Amino acid sequence: MNHNSYIPESYIHYLSSMIDSEDTLTKVLEICRQPLRKSIRVNTLRISVDEFRSIADSLGWILTPIPWCDDGFWLHSTKQDLDGLGNSPYHLAGLFYIQEASSMLPPTALLKASDSSDANTILDVASAPGSKSSQIAALMMNNGMLVTNEYSSSRVKVLAANLNRCGVYNAAISHFDGDVFGEWLPNTFDYVLLDAPCSGEGSLRKDPDALKNWSVEHIHNIADVQYRLIQSAFNALKPGGILTYSTCTLNRVENQGVCQTLQRDYHDVIEVQPLNTLFEGAERCITPEGYLHVLPHIYDSEGFFVAQFKKLDSTTHENVNKKRSKFPFQPYSRKDTQLLNYEIESRYGFTLPKNLMMYERDSDIWVFPKQYLDVMERFKFQRCGVKIAEKHRNGIRLTHEFASSFGYLATKNIVHINEEHIIQLFSGLDISLPTNEPASPMKKPKGKVQTVEYILLFYGTGVSLAKNVKGKLKNKLPRPLINSQLRHNLTSLS
Repeated sequence: MNHNSYIPESYIHYLSSMIDSEDTLTKVLEICRQPLRKSIRVNTLRISVDEFRSIADSLGWILTPIPWCDDGFWLHSTKQDLDGLGNSPYHLAGLFYIQEASSMLPPTALLKASDSSDANTILDVASAPGSKSSQIAALMMNNGMLVTNEYSSSRVKVLAANLNRCGVYNAAISHFDGDVFGEWLPNTFDYVLLDAPCSGEGSLRKDPDALKNWSVEHIHNIADVQYRLIQSAFNALKPGGILTYSTCTLNRVENQGVCQTLQRDYHDVIEVQPLNTLFEGAERCITPEGYLHVLPHIYDSEGFFVAQFKKLDSTTHENVNKKRSKFPFQPYSRKDTQLLNYEIESRYGFTLPKNLMMYERDSDIWVFPKQYLDVMERFKFQRCGVKIAEKHRNGIRLTHEFASSFGYLATKNIVHINEEHIIQLFSGLDISLPTNEPASPMKKPKGKVQTVEYILLFYGTGVSLAKNVKGKLKNKLPRPLINSQLRHNLTSLS
């Protein structure tokens, strides 16, 4: 039990006013002092659940299904300590994401009535570190347009790294306060997720100090921020679109209160979408309004709140400001596009997905979904899609992101690597060429692309590029992705 969890008496008194019975309050307080169960989500952009189960079995991992997420599992082990799960080769390669079980609820709710064909445009208003965005991208199967926004500049790089690690290529990243979307992109998105910043009362099992600065005044201040964000999110929806609002807090001010204010202000164009049938057992946490209010003892998880609304008609923001920005990308010429596609196909045996456009920015070549044509002149993105190549004096070099996003499609000039190689790769070390792979360098192909490299595959998914130099695979992993602690651990053992 985590007896170090700080739970002030003022909070207990406040919570008791919202809890129906003394018995329920006791259960909530008791479980808040217990460690949180480890949970993961299989990244189906990289590997199927059945394939991952085989890996888990070989490791002695026990996967217990999470009722509301087909790809989510509580994780136990009979063979090893799971504290270093983030340095697992399967995590480094993006086969799974370490994600708290309750946080898998909002993306599931968001797309519960959709399929990849109608989820064309989705906005995630507060995205970092990327757990929910990568889950949404997997549910979209990398189709359509996913706009991921993060206000904190320090967290934008983390978001970008996690999306790339998970093989997401249909996302754009923006860096704004979330209240701009209703003004700049009104009536634009099919789906919007607002996982709002909150007081974090439900995360006490993960963070024993979550309530250190708790106060009733803070709750009301942050509820004002939440309402500003949810109003913007609702205005950014198309007519017929779906908004999912969530927090990891327990109080009604930030949850039901924010939702009730939204319904009051948009009463003629808003409709609650009840979540009582979202998953088997949802009735245990359903509210009279049709929201999910997950107290941590109900499913032995973090506390969470999820509400969903449908927009019935267009809305106009009171301060409409059609923000325009010079789009820094230019269409890549048809001739150069054909040549680069030819080089990719001739070398690796595949063509890029047809739903992607090829654009250039300075000396870089990017691909992103066609849906971005509708918003690219109206909004400024921090980055858009995937950078697949860079121009150099002697030609064009394909990037790590190209291999990570599309390597799974390759049918030739590939090297299958194992768990040991993954650790070496992310430690920044070169790796010996597996004996069952070709040991001689490839001949340089004709055309613009001059760098001769293999795509490294791990369980069929692209990991990186590597050049064969005298029987060794030269590590080309970008420096920011090198794990210094992993390298220290590896070299200290040798």
